[in-house]
Amino acid sequence: MISLSLPAFMMGGPVRIGLGILLIAVGIRSLVKHHLNGWKVDPTASHAPQLREG
Repeated sequence: MISLSLPAFMMGGPVRIGLGILLIAVGIRSLVKHHLNGWKVDPTASHAPQLREG
């Protein structure tokens, strides 16, 4: 049991860090893409004031 759980625990760290970096990168990318598309299509979009207020 211990010999099986230790490798899984050791591998869990890098995997979680990698997934976290991927999620953060995808999130930033989608936010930037959303903002760029919003400004290109409609600078006075309704979501702009909501983001400022929130």
